[in-house]
Amino acid sequence: MNTFIEAVTMRRASRVCAAPIKWLGRAVAIALLPMMFAANACDPADIAGVYKHRYTNSSVTGETFEVEDVLEIVRLSSSSAYVKTRLNFYNGHMCGFAVVADVEDDALVYRSKPDDPMYPGQRCTLKVKVASSELVFEDQDQICRQASCGTRGGYDGVTIDRKTRRPIRYMKLLIDSADYNDALAEHARP
Repeated sequence: MNTFIEAVTMRRASRVCAAPIKWLGRAVAIALLPMMFAANACDPADIAGVYKHRYTNSSVTGETFEVEDVLEIVRLSSSSAYVKTRLNFYNGHMCGFAVVADVEDDALVYRSKPDDPMYPGQRCTLKVKVASSELVFEDQDQICRQASCGTRGGYDGVTIDRKTRRPIRYMKLLIDSADYNDALAEHARP
């Protein structure tokens, strides 16, 4: 048989065979799109636990002392979680809060109530964004910091390594705490 005719026939055959494969590849890619975007979505079950980081802090006098940053996340539902943190900063300054945060895209988000006396005329919006290897705090306009941090403290940009997550072994104590119950009551308030 003529080599030219064989080559043309083989090219046509490869196009005919490749067409379903090309469409199958596109169909699979399209089907996977929602999962690719959902991979960055925040699921409280995936991040629930306690995160702790111990380190040496210091004061303006040169004194050094051990401190521990703690973040607790308790899944309440697929759309909300109890979040409590205590963060330490230079010279013994601290930040701390205990709230119920709602899932929004890739973050747990707390928004203070419009009439909250801790933030007169403003609203605190604190996010705990979920990244692949860390949790990242965002304090929009540093408003949350004003009511719950010492002078040298702040939430914005603080990162927590996701590898430090452990199960909460004191859940009964946590659920019975005033912080937990106050946060649930505030969240339920209109």
